[in-house]
Amino acid sequence: MYYASNRQLYYLNMLGDNPQAVADIRGNTNYPETGGTALFFQTHYGVLVYEDLFGLPAGEGACKEKIFAVTIHDSESCNGADSETLLGSELNPGNCPAPFRIGDLPPIFAQNGYSFAILLTGRFFVKDIIGKIIVIHQGPELEADEVTAGNIIACGKIIAFDK
Repeated sequence: MYYASNRQLYYLNMLGDNPQAVADIRGNTNYPETGGTALFFQTHYGVLVYEDLFGLPAGEGACKEKIFAVTIHDSESCNGADSETLLGSELNPGNCPAPFRIGDLPPIFAQNGYSFAILLTGRFFVKDIIGKIIVIHQGPELEADEVTAGNIIACGKIIAFDK
């Protein structure tokens, strides 16, 4: 029989509470079917990030599972989130290369257009990202010295959760 640890129960209980911030993620004009939600919970251990996405573009062939980079950018709006436009720079006050920038989150893996992830990060506090944007890129970030994530497909403004 499996028993959850106190820390695991703590995280599960957090997901039952209201988040401190939320982002309504929407696809740009090239990906209108893409969307989802990101929730941000401040915990004693860091920020618990909940990502639930749908309508992600499918891959082709034997290696059709798509991987998408997720980043937080220092911008206040998703306006102009077309496939060629970068929405401000990633949060990176330390001028670090990828994947060490504060705005770099782990990539998501799509299964039949859907992705669900829960992660814990100590790179920022929820209060530090309110008013910023979360961005979904069409591919993963693979190189530490250059942006390889590709074009933006979806974006959402991170706002304080209003109960």
